[in-house]
Amino acid sequence: MIEVISTGPFACLQDLGRLGYQQLGVSRSGAADQRSHRLANRLVGNASDAATIEFVLGGLDLQLTAAATVAFTGARCPGTAWQVALSCPAGSRLRLGPPASGLRSYLAVRGGFSIA
Repeated sequence: MIEVISTGPFACLQDLGRLGYQQLGVSRSGAADQRSHRLANRLVGNASDAATIEFVLGGLDLQLTAAATVAFTGARCPGTAWQVALSCPAGSRLRLGPPASGLRSYLAVRGGFSIA
């Protein structure tokens, strides 16, 4: 559904992390800005623990191969609407520049991500 053309310095899939495993040496991990992560998921109708793409300092360039509803939250990057659900047709290209302030931004897609 999403083809990643390029990313900025860092982009990865994040969820809310793993609680209750610290005694085994597993840190909580998860989204660094959990509020923005949860908001992105809420905007597209996902459960708050669904994965999002966390990207640092913008620079994300995506092509949608199928129609999708997406939302961007966190550090506001120029190039698209922010903190709203966007219904995008197949073939849409989403290019985000670096944020004027802040560090991490989040992309949620209705239905979540399936990693193949």
